[in-house]
Amino acid sequence: MFIAFYITDSKNSLVFQYLLGSNSPLFSHLLARIRAVCPGLLSKDDENDNTPLFHCCIAKDLEVYKYHSQVNNLNYYCLASGADSRPQTDTFTFLQLLDQTLLEYFDKDKLTVTKIVNNYDRITMIFYMSIDSGEPCVGSLNSNRIRRVIPVKSDLSKMINNTAHTLQRAVRQPRQGILAATPEILESEEVVPWRSGHLKYTSDEIYVDIIETVHVIYQTHHRNNSVQMVSGTINGQVNVKSYLSGNPTVEMDMDLAGNEMYAPSMHQCVEMPQGSPSSLCFIPPDGNCNLLNYTIDLDMNPKVKVTSPVGLVSVIYKDGLGLNRDEFEVHVNISNSPSVPHIQDLKLQIELQPRIQELEEQEEEAQRDAEMDTEAKKERSQLEDGKIKVLRNTHGRFDNSVHPGRGTWIFDSETPVGSLPVLRGCVEDSKHPVRIQRVGVSYANEGMLPSGIGLRRINVRSTTNLRENNRGKRLFKGVKYVCRTGDYEIRS
Repeated sequence: MFIAFYITDSKNSLVFQYLLGSNSPLFSHLLARIRAVCPGLLSKDDENDNTPLFHCCIAKDLEVYKYHSQVNNLNYYCLASGADSRPQTDTFTFLQLLDQTLLEYFDKDKLTVTKIVNNYDRITMIFYMSIDSGEPCVGSLNSNRIRRVIPVKSDLSKMINNTAHTLQRAVRQPRQGILAATPEILESEEVVPWRSGHLKYTSDEIYVDIIETVHVIYQTHHRNNSVQMVSGTINGQVNVKSYLSGNPTVEMDMDLAGNEMYAPSMHQCVEMPQGSPSSLCFIPPDGNCNLLNYTIDLDMNPKVKVTSPVGLVSVIYKDGLGLNRDEFEVHVNISNSPSVPHIQDLKLQIELQPRIQELEEQEEEAQRDAEMDTEAKKERSQLEDGKIKVLRNTHGRFDNSVHPGRGTWIFDSETPVGSLPVLRGCVEDSKHPVRIQRVGVSYANEGMLPSGIGLRRINVRSTTNLRENNRGKRLFKGVKYVCRTGDYEIRS
């Protein structure tokens, strides 16, 4: 049974809270309890000090669930009673659906703290509709239904005025009665539950965004200066933003480029395709919707070579260079593409191998000699405090981490394709060979997908043609391809 819901920013500052009862605790009280019982619930995924948690028990029959929205960079907390036998996945799924519902309701690609604060009343009404007696309300998380009950563009005063005018017209027609359906109500009948009836727009528009996130791990080979893929997957999603009049049917034909989609999940508006999901037919919801989610297994894909990079960016590094073998060099190759002008927000996280294990072996060999043991400890301390020093850098800047032997190579917000950045560095006061343990890669680009999937055509048809109903009105269509990186690493 749900007790309370809270939305915070990335620093766990309260943005919104929905308390289901008078005994539901405020977030300040809950935050103090979480810090005392399970502080890992407040840590971020990129923090190495504490292992991030997403579920913990803070008291007898009291559980806290946390869902982090990567798109909005917001944290959703749910305080629930642990007495029932609800699976944990149900709560996480409900929080994820709430996050997606808010995006579709406000018709935004990303929710900001200001947007939530300015629409506190509307979000409260959405939570009120979505929860019934502490349990999820079945069928309530439907953006079309929520828009009818909670209009986005109408204030409460306008709703009252429209209701008053409707009642006034009904009173003037005594034969039909007050409860008789007015023409406005008859015109608003729905064809499908996810779309309002008789929508009208001054211009008809439909846009498709195909977004792919790459998760891949490479193993480097120093002998031939090459990398080999150990495992890799591509998670993709097809988002549709439509503003079409009437109740049209959309036909979309995709070029899968020889890829096989594993376990695709589709919106309820999509008619189940026969065989491959390359051809989709659906009546689109009004506004934003997540039409299709898919996964491509690169390990089982015969088109993908284990030695070829996935995407436009490839990284190769060398270590143990220089006279003292305390230098390393990282080479980045950004391939040319006619559809991609630049790479966005390119970052490389460099982590050197710790020398603690070698020093411990030296200490074991010299444990009988106290003087030798002191010298080994001193050398160990120097190595732990050593920082990475940049000798040559062609692009961007390098920031050292608070942890020894770690740093981030940060590029400009836009790096042109065809560039060959090089970074050469060393470790200060190092008396042992330097080895790179891993390099994490993060970037994004628009215009091309790593899988090669594309949209061939998109047709909009209706029983009443859009152009016949609105002569002179044009139909605007567009597609955008976005590639992002998730867990992208090169390991030694």
